[in-house]
Amino acid sequence: MVIDRQYKSMKIKKLIILIIILSVVFLFSGNVYSQDKEFYNKAVKYARQKNLDFAFTYLDMVVNIYPNSKFFENSLFSCGEYYFISGDHFSAKKTFEKFTALLPNSKAKPFALAYLLRIAEEEKKQDIIEGLQKQIISYKQLSLVFRDFKEHSYLSALDREYKIIYFIDRAEIYIDGDLFAKIPF
Repeated sequence: MVIDRQYKSMKIKKLIILIIILSVVFLFSGNVYSQDKEFYNKAVKYARQKNLDFAFTYLDMVVNIYPNSKFFENSLFSCGEYYFISGDHFSAKKTFEKFTALLPNSKAKPFALAYLLRIAEEEKKQDIIEGLQKQIISYKQLSLVFRDFKEHSYLSALDREYKIIYFIDRAEIYIDGDLFAKIPF
């Protein structure tokens, strides 16, 4: 009888501990999602107000605190974008290299490659330039049957509109309507 009571008591204690642990896990997993979303939304809000420093701060928090967030991809791209705009091309290069390595199928990949291309052009690294050009050109399967061009666009968290237009003989990349890169085939 005493052994049965002790056994039941141990089972109840283990069950209570398990319930507490599961409650804590569920409690924090709900907050993780909502907080990364909150940070991302604040970043977008600040970007629309043209306050890029505050926008970057929130995007950087998403990248560093919530690497499994659904907002990670856009946040990482926009961190690289911020570094480039700010003139910190070393950090921009590192961020875009990380982006293309971690997210090879991202819709923003050709634009990350375009930033890397611009940095390589500034560094006058011809072999890297040629490799990046090939990656940009081969990003999408091109079949221009009955068309003169094929277009792909992306809106970043910093509220910048990206567009790549594939023509028969070249690709052109635009940021907010301004030509950023022209790549001949």
